[in-house]
Amino acid sequence: MTVTFRPARREDAADLAILADMAGHGLPQWFWRGAVEKEGFSSVVEVGRDRVRSDDHAMSWRKMQVAIVGDEVAGMILDYPLTDRNSDEDIAGCGAVIASLLLLENDLAPCWYINMLAVYRDFRGQGIGKKLIEGARRRALDADFDSIGLGVEDDNPALSLYRRCGFETVARQSYHSFGGTKTSGEWYAMRAASKQAS
Repeated sequence: MTVTFRPARREDAADLAILADMAGHGLPQWFWRGAVEKEGFSSVVEVGRDRVRSDDHAMSWRKMQVAIVGDEVAGMILDYPLTDRNSDEDIAGCGAVIASLLLLENDLAPCWYINMLAVYRDFRGQGIGKKLIEGARRRALDADFDSIGLGVEDDNPALSLYRRCGFETVARQSYHSFGGTKTSGEWYAMRAASKQAS
């Protein structure tokens, strides 16, 4: 199996929306649900596709890289510079679910931030996630960031991958349920050097 990596394209949006929701364990759908009625969409997946197709949305295809196997999108990473801390006003005004994530970002800023990483189940176990992280490391170094960071749930199976890639937990925030199957736990703020030790 040959895997290639490239910047995402607008036409990848449907796969990117699915992978984003996988990475967020349903949290993106929680955000998108409100737009179905307000904006006239037919489904939350359509909302996600619309958001990803945007040039300037926080989840824009322009901020993503993809792994390709054959002619299929196999995985994606959404990463970018996280330079500013979230204000106390922003944190106080957004509700407990989002406040925990904003506090997590504050625990990591400044860094090169991996917001989302996901690989379809049938392509897992082949090193694609590790290669996507290596690409983020290169982008971090190119942008003069000494560290990369990410937030992850305390029971996420990807924790073992992150630890193998040199990430260490630097802070924790309470997890607040948003209606999925998980009802309690913690978010881990994890950080690693941009330049991996040899």
